[in-house]
Amino acid sequence: MRCPAGDCFAITERAAILCGLSLRAVFNLTLRQTQGFLMSLAQRLLPGLPVPHYSTLCRRAAGLEIPAPTRSPGPVHLVVDEACCPTS
Repeated sequence: MRCPAGDCFAITERAAILCGLSLRAVFNLTLRQTQGFLMSLAQRLLPGLPVPHYSTLCRRAAGLEIPAPTRSPGPVHLVVDEACCPTS
């Protein structure tokens, strides 16, 4: 996929924020825990991927709609595609 000139970082940043906020909702994490979890994922899967600071996650969360996960008594299975966007 080719990005329009100058928009690649914005797309990557938005995907990282959506991924982080989705993981936060699923695993009931604080913002700092979410940042650390994203850093661990990025280190292992996509070295060099910028990870948003927890304050950025907080500011951007207000403008994004993240669906609330349904709670179940069993294990949680979360599938994340190559763009770091959760899928069902």
